[in-house]
Amino acid sequence: MAKAAATHFLQMLWCTEQFPAVTLRLFMTYGPGRGDQRFLPQIIRGCLQGRRFPVSEGRQLRDFCYVDDAVECMLRALDAPAVCGRVINLASGNPVTIRAVIEQVRDIIGHGQPEFGHIPYRASENMALWADTTLARELMGWGSLVPLKEGLARKVEYYGGKESAL
Repeated sequence: MAKAAATHFLQMLWCTEQFPAVTLRLFMTYGPGRGDQRFLPQIIRGCLQGRRFPVSEGRQLRDFCYVDDAVECMLRALDAPAVCGRVINLASGNPVTIRAVIEQVRDIIGHGQPEFGHIPYRASENMALWADTTLARELMGWGSLVPLKEGLARKVEYYGGKESAL
C-alpha cells in the first residue's frame, strides 16, 4: 500500500505543481551484490556446491532485468521530461519460467541438482508477473540490453563460479 500511495502522491504533485517525478517500477532486478537470501544467490550457491537443493516446480513466469540495464534506465529517466507523472516498468519485457532460470544457472555452472517440486507454491503465489516496457522504449528509447544468460553468467562469476560461459 505504501508504494501505491507514494506513486499516487507523486502523480498528484506532477499534476498540481508540475513537480518532476516519475515512478520506475522494477521487476526482478538482479546482479552482483544482491542479498544472499534471495532466489538467485541461493540457486547459484546450491549449484556451485554441487549439492541437491529443493525448489518449487518452477512454473511461475517472471521478468528479470540485469542491474546495469536498470541503472541505465534510471539515468535516462533523469533527462527525459516526457516521463514526468508517469509509471514506467523497468524490466526486460521477456517472461521466463523460474524453472528455466534454475536450469540456465545449472548449465552455466555445470553441476547442481535442483529438486523440482520439493517446495510448494506459496498460498498467494503470483504465477505470472512480467512487464510491458513500451513506455520506457517510447519515452526514453530504453530497452534491456543484457540477455538473461549473460546476466546469469555474470552473477555466477561474481560468486566465484566459472568464468562467463558465453
